[in-house]
Amino acid sequence: MARIYFHLVSKHETILDTVGLEITDLDEAHAEARKAIEEFENESPSPGAEWDGWRLDVSNHSGAVMFSIPLGHLSC
Repeated sequence: MARIYFHLVSKHETILDTVGLEITDLDEAHAEARKAIEEFENESPSPGAEWDGWRLDVSNHSGAVMFSIPLGHLSC
């Protein structure tokens, strides 16, 4: 198991995930990232506009970014 973190990042702001989530592999990390993005879509009436210019960075315990997903496409 490994702990991963989901950070919201834009040009001017970063919202750090300080709790993280225990996962077993990279496939599970991708699945959890998709779940997080679905939550953003469900919580925002106009997610594309609200999240334009933002991305979800998924990082490991040492802070290295494993993968990023742009969020501005959510309304597409």
